[in-house]
Amino acid sequence: MFEKGSAESKNFIKYFGSKKALLAASNSMTRSNFKKVANAAGVANDKIFMANSYSEAIEVMNKQKPEVIIAEYQLGPNTALELLDQHQKLFPNRLNAIFALISDKNSLALSCLAADAGVDAYITKPYTYDKLEKEFAKGVMDKVVPSDYLTKIEEAKINISQQNYEESIKLLNEAKTLGPNPCLALYYEASIKYKQDDLQKAVELLKESIFHVPDHYKSLSLLIDVYMKTNMNKDALESTQALLKVYPPNPVKIPLYLKTFIMGEQYDYILKFCDNFGGYDEDSPNFKTYISAGLAISGKYFANKKEKERAVSSLKKALDFCDNRPNILTSIAGSFIQIDEPSEADKVLQKLGESATGPEYFVLDLEIRNKVLPPTETFKMGMDLLKKGIKEAKVYEILIFNSAVLKRDEAKTRELIDEGSTAHPTKKNDFEKLFIDATKK
Repeated sequence: MFEKGSAESKNFIKYFGSKKALLAASNSMTRSNFKKVANAAGVANDKIFMANSYSEAIEVMNKQKPEVIIAEYQLGPNTALELLDQHQKLFPNRLNAIFALISDKNSLALSCLAADAGVDAYITKPYTYDKLEKEFAKGVMDKVVPSDYLTKIEEAKINISQQNYEESIKLLNEAKTLGPNPCLALYYEASIKYKQDDLQKAVELLKESIFHVPDHYKSLSLLIDVYMKTNMNKDALESTQALLKVYPPNPVKIPLYLKTFIMGEQYDYILKFCDNFGGYDEDSPNFKTYISAGLAISGKYFANKKEKERAVSSLKKALDFCDNRPNILTSIAGSFIQIDEPSEADKVLQKLGESATGPEYFVLDLEIRNKVLPPTETFKMGMDLLKKGIKEAKVYEILIFNSAVLKRDEAKTRELIDEGSTAHPTKKNDFEKLFIDATKK
């Protein structure tokens, strides 16, 4: 790893020489490479333990309490980030613990998750042994030879985890005097203020942190949370856009990012944002749901604005991501109906399969048929829904309109208006106007 006898080599041996290491990977060759790295860092052979699954890694970790873990990201159905969470509980003082993560794909989203979780070294395949060793050494160097500043930060973090906020702030204030850049100390102080609900002070501290490092990921990320909690939607949107100009989106944060876009009515931005997701679903199984929901909302917005081309673009992209989730499919179908695309809406409803039940589905189906079938057939369908107890306002609208178009006895149409107004009092004037307009057809 370093030339034998060099200052760096001595520092690594001093740091790693007394530590145990757990190497977790399903492949024996991979574990062998991890072992070479651990040996090169200074870990003795009799202090190295192997695991080929997540459950085995947990068992070894709880029994041997290794300070160092080098693990593949995917450990069967579990991930190494779950292992890291347990490791952090075992060793809250992270200056004395190392966690290296090896991924079999170069994913920006996963690198972001790893950084958020507190991974020390993140290495992607394919790699040579030299790359593995070099990246590991680079990732852990700050802990092998920690600065006074970083030492104080880590002490403060331990106190934060124990909710000793007064002592934490004292340590952070000391840290600010020990380094040329107080960015990290300001961030952790802001995180305390956020926990204490002193949001104005949290904003002040985060702005000061970003002044020192304009693209500081943790500060920008927390600032979004603070702004959203205080309903400062414009500021939250600006902070989100600033963060995403520099960093890949953290899949866990996608709902928050989309919410800032929606609150700021940046629907075109949602389209651009969603165009950049290749393979992210493998890193965050729920990300497709978030993306499709955001796109469906965008489609509805464009439909309301009568911007048909953009609505269609949003809705079709939403379909690509939604995994046939019923609530999203019904929203998409409703928007297609709104922009007068009944055939597209019908295709969407067909995707519901066995989920095609319930009032919402039947009302949407009626709306589609209302656009393509003769009024007599649509009217019959609507009356059948009333008999089934499905009495949504849209059903009455379609029945009242078609009753007038078919020139049925006015008294009969009035009965529908009265019945609909009883079920939906706020719609009485709308029903009356609909009747008058229909009689002019």
